[in-house]
Amino acid sequence: MGSVVLDLQQEIISKNCDVVNVLRKAHLIASKLELNEFDNWIVNELNGYPSQKDCPDYRNVRVVLKGYNPYRGWIPIIIKHSELEKELSKKNYCSVDIRNI
Repeated sequence: MGSVVLDLQQEIISKNCDVVNVLRKAHLIASKLELNEFDNWIVNELNGYPSQKDCPDYRNVRVVLKGYNPYRGWIPIIIKHSELEKELSKKNYCSVDIRNI
């Protein structure tokens, strides 16, 4: 198992690292070593999280709302209600299968 882990480490630091492939190999290693919590995280990263409450904070992204003005191009949308603006400018990637990005 040691050489597989060393191979995985080398692949991770490679310039041409394929994240999905690395996660698949890590899943194999974690399941063999019975690292259940780590393996669950890997499976969720590969396939998406089962619910919003299980989604880690780093999967939530803030976006800038913009509208197209035919005379000025893309301009920011100003929403005076801060809670509404906060809700509309939030995007999460918890249920996204990273293999399809």
